[in-house]
Amino acid sequence: MNSVDLLLSNSERAFLARHQIAVSQVVDARGLSKEDRGELMRRHAALLAIGVPCRKHGHRLRLSPGHCAVCDPKKIAFARRHRAPGQVYVARSSALTLTKIGSAIDAKGRIAQLNSERYGGTEDWRLIGVSDCDEAGRIEYEAHAALAHSRAEARYRKAGVLTDCYELFACPPEVALTIVQALVGQSTSRPADHDHPASSETVNADMAYWRRGDKVVHPDRPEWGMGKVLANGDSERVEVRFACGGDRVLCPSLSNLQLVER
Repeated sequence: MNSVDLLLSNSERAFLARHQIAVSQVVDARGLSKEDRGELMRRHAALLAIGVPCRKHGHRLRLSPGHCAVCDPKKIAFARRHRAPGQVYVARSSALTLTKIGSAIDAKGRIAQLNSERYGGTEDWRLIGVSDCDEAGRIEYEAHAALAHSRAEARYRKAGVLTDCYELFACPPEVALTIVQALVGQSTSRPADHDHPASSETVNADMAYWRRGDKVVHPDRPEWGMGKVLANGDSERVEVRFACGGDRVLCPSLSNLQLVER
């Protein structure tokens, strides 16, 4: 019996059993800050943590963001998806001139579903790139946050109900793909198909010479968005103006700056 097992009350054990959550998926986060609790949960791949009792009913079982799992058990499904392995994909609609970032078990199957449902009011979605990862939901969420400045709105009818789309962005698919790859790690990313040049043309720009006007992204700072090189540079110094990160003077050999378009 581990230490968490000893801490659980009978009602907490019953809750775990009801939602098919193993004791091994729970960590003891009492006394930890929100950041430390999240790090502990990531390190142990935990779904829940024992923490400060909630104000409403005194429940101790918390999800990573701090929500009470007992008061709002619907969020458990989201947390499971957030931490589950899968594929993060980038898709593009030429009709809408919008890019979509999503996660799924089968990205190609998901694209077929988007088109059959006329997601966003169109059926011309095509798969640009796919990345396999251990926490597909988390990567998707962080990519959305990095592109929040270019979020776009669209609607479609699902089962007869007008539904909002929340995963669309007014940015080139190359930018979205590069951000996803930076979050996942280049070693686990691959192009979707050979006939989609947008994914294969997104390359690492570890080069000795930068040209004015080059479009770039910083893989460690995806929240800066797209950048534009302001003046010719070399491997030691380049000046870049980022859409959300302002003007920066960078050392490309240290920052792993990536070229998107020349």
